Amino acid sequence: MLTMRGKYINLFREEVVEVETNIISNLIINRVNAASTIYTEVNTKAKRTNRSCWAIVFKFEGETVYTVNGEETVSNNGNVVILPKGLSYEWVCREAGHCAIVDFEGDVPGATARDCGNYLLMNLPEAQWEARKYLEEVLLFATDENLVYPQ
Repeated sequence: MLTMRGKYINLFREEVVEVETNIISNLIINRVNAASTIYTEVNTKAKRTNRSCWAIVFKFEGETVYTVNGEETVSNNGNVVILPKGLSYEWVCREAGHCAIVDFEGDVPGATARDCGNYLLMNLPEAQWEARKYLEEVLLFATDENLVYPQ
């Protein structure tokens, strides 16, 4: 089992969210479209609009910076980056090195009409973000004010 400190880019809020998670065990991959190992030179840049599938990037050495709406996420040997389908972003290689990138299609469990009546509202990263926010803003700092519904 591989546990990593990682970041993912939240497609719906268009922001970068840092997470401590067991990334490998939480991914559900239906089909791998491509898997590559590439070497990127310093100052190599690219811009991507409306990414056609999900991707996960494992950097072995060097450093690449992904930018979404002005916010940067560093990809290096200590940070895994997950790029959601539909995302628009830019990247620049700041330190030359190798990385592995896997393009894939995936689903969230229960995200079909057969499994759940609210299936169109499901988004695993969004749900994880909301759960962390509730934990950090309410449960860890429980007071009478934040435990009572507004009247």
